[in-house]
Amino acid sequence: MKLASSLCIGAVFLALGLLKPPLTQANDFHELVKSARSGTLEAQLHLGSSYYHGQGAPRDYEKSALWYRRAAEQGAVSAQYHLGMMFAEGKGVPQSFVEGYGWIVLASEQGESKAAQVLGDLRNKMKKDDLILAEEKAVRLKGRLIF
Repeated sequence: MKLASSLCIGAVFLALGLLKPPLTQANDFHELVKSARSGTLEAQLHLGSSYYHGQGAPRDYEKSALWYRRAAEQGAVSAQYHLGMMFAEGKGVPQSFVEGYGWIVLASEQGESKAAQVLGDLRNKMKKDDLILAEEKAVRLKGRLIF
């Protein structure tokens, strides 16, 4: 009898809009995408990570790079770092040490601790002309982004 009355009370609260039904995983993901599309930085970061790792979404490096780029362009340090790594490794984007270096420099200048080692590794892999282009890329990115 207690269970029946609890269910009835729950149904009344639900009907009055005082209680929301539990969201399904699909609904949660749909809301996350909607939030990311509207420009919510945290949602963009979460989607970038979800697609990269295949957790909560199918692994898709191209979609990961898209969402990390959107977050990186809003100044998210971790997104700048991850997007730079994706360029350096050619995951979801065409491989480009120059592009990767530019993004990782931004992350480094904002305190990303892993960036310094990666920048050193990238410097060792690039020709002198490419390194000059990479430094110029970092300057252009800094001038374009909001921090």
